[in-house]
Amino acid sequence: MIDPKAEPITNRNPYRRIDLAARRERHPPVITDEDYKNGVIPDEALYTYVYGCGWVLKDLEGCK
Repeated sequence: MIDPKAEPITNRNPYRRIDLAARRERHPPVITDEDYKNGVIPDEALYTYVYGCGWVLKDLEGCK
């Protein structure tokens, strides 16, 4: 049993934070069909194809 007088060692989240700003720098929000023809290959785990827009990041809603 834990001693009631015990003090916590640290108060930190056990999960590592995800830096969304860094993700945006590495992965553009939209890869157009023209970019795709020029050799930019989207990762299918991160992008979905939207007709008329191109490849869009999955966490975005609609074309921007």
